[in-house]
Amino acid sequence: MINPYALSFINLSLSIILGTALIIYKYIYPKKQINLFFLLILISLLPVWSIFRPGVYESGDLWVHITQSISFYKSLTEGILIPRWAGQLNATFGFPAFMFIYSLPYYIISLFHFIGFSFVTATKLLIALSFITSGIGMFIWIKGELNEKAAFIASIFYLFVPYHLVDMHFRSDIGEMLAFAILPINLYLAKKFIEKSSVKFFALQAIFFAALIISHPAIAIAAPPLILAYMLFYWYRLKKRNIKQLINSFLSLAIGAMLSASFWLPTISLIKFTQQADITIVSFPRFLDFIFSPWRFGFLFQGHQGELSFILGYTQILILIYAVYLLFTNKFNSKHKPLIKLFLLLFAGYFFMMQSISTPLWHIIPFIRHFQFVYRLLLIVSIPTSVLAAITLYKLKNNYLLILILAFTVFSTILNWGNRNVIPQINDSTILKNLSLSTADGAGLGQAAPIWTNPNNTWENKIPKYHLEIISGQAEVKQISRSTNYHEYAVAVIKNTTFREDTLYFPGWNLYVNNKLNPIEVSKTNPKGTIEFKLKPGLYDLQLKFEDTFIIKQAKTITVTAFIFIIGILFFNKLRYNSIILIQKIRDTR
Repeated sequence: MINPYALSFINLSLSIILGTALIIYKYIYPKKQINLFFLLILISLLPVWSIFRPGVYESGDLWVHITQSISFYKSLTEGILIPRWAGQLNATFGFPAFMFIYSLPYYIISLFHFIGFSFVTATKLLIALSFITSGIGMFIWIKGELNEKAAFIASIFYLFVPYHLVDMHFRSDIGEMLAFAILPINLYLAKKFIEKSSVKFFALQAIFFAALIISHPAIAIAAPPLILAYMLFYWYRLKKRNIKQLINSFLSLAIGAMLSASFWLPTISLIKFTQQADITIVSFPRFLDFIFSPWRFGFLFQGHQGELSFILGYTQILILIYAVYLLFTNKFNSKHKPLIKLFLLLFAGYFFMMQSISTPLWHIIPFIRHFQFVYRLLLIVSIPTSVLAAITLYKLKNNYLLILILAFTVFSTILNWGNRNVIPQINDSTILKNLSLSTADGAGLGQAAPIWTNPNNTWENKIPKYHLEIISGQAEVKQISRSTNYHEYAVAVIKNTTFREDTLYFPGWNLYVNNKLNPIEVSKTNPKGTIEFKLKPGLYDLQLKFEDTFIIKQAKTITVTAFIFIIGILFFNKLRYNSIILIQKIRDTR
């Protein structure tokens, strides 16, 4: 096990090796420019390598996501394309985990596992690739907006914003990590579609907006003001603009929302049946918490008891001050001043929402009362600070000063390029052994707990010997089949009998007795919130099925409709293009 001091020494050594290699390269090829994109990839690897130490982080939610990915993958192997029920978890009582958490990260982890990686490695791969591709996405976007040098500056600021590293190493929030990567691509595509008005970019914008929604719904709720503001800004800057371009851009986002409806619509409609229904924003970090970290002279973002710091970033704060200064002076006579105004305004709006004074808005604005953590907005805020850094620094004539600023941005975070400790003994096999009981051990997703469970003792810590219990009466029971969404029993009832099936009740569970729908009871005297029912004497085939509710069926219809629409416009656009080429060839032969 590498202690934190040794880890910092290794990180510093790798940085020195990279720096030395760059100096040697410039010495050997003094006239040859360094490929900034390739350099960006190398720098982005520095905070990533420590992720792949054997084992699981001692803090953060890494092991939680691994347990949930195992259950998610099992549902996929059973042919459930959109998993909603985590049947292996909660001591096999299950709960609707995947109905109230992001899905895209688990699909990617499942793909990596299918290829051959362990669940532990697959989850780490997702985190690492999300971090690296976030820099790539920012680079692509800003290169098109400004130039390659500006893109490099923005990407460095985006990669090494403190909250990005907190998410990667301390919180291990795989949904937010993926959103970090997808958000810049959304902004890039928003610009490209307005610029080109092509069907290809219309479809891509819809797909990537849908990807943002299912990568992290909370971030997707917060991101539209940023995307729409940038979209409006860029549309207004066009010399030849018309309202149709803007309407089609909005339509593309709407199609993206429809494409992901199977994931977010059931969450909104069924959240009233969870204990999260009454949860609201309860606290805000202090203003100074965004300015300075209290550990290791401000350069460590995690305390000794696992506390987290949510600072904006030291160079990021200086950039904000510098951008305001340039805005109100004549020393920056640039066509980019409107862009500075836009992103300063966006920063101010999102930063205001992270202050306690904004509390009334959190209760008034639809859908955001379940946002949970206001500091999540630091992910959105990192976009304006990175763009402002690019605009204000890319024309800096003193290259040594620019290198110094970028070096400080990177190396001021070096203490956070790895988790404090890793438990190397934890791997797939150890997690699988305790998979069903992991929920009670701290992996329970509180926002997915049904309202019928005891809020003071939500999760089960004992796997039942028999899944179908006899509460009263007399009967003989034989389990025939049990999978995630389907439980079947053969039952001979001798006397009137009350049964309890050790599965948490949630809308969607239906009981069929000899192929006929039978009522399910959730007794008030049953604090576990499990399924109960009564049968008279006789022989029965019992089938418990977790089926789509009416709203889920409607959501799937919306998703399929949006998918067909995207495929259709791409097909007809290709057909139209081929027809034009064919007509041109015919004309050329005449």
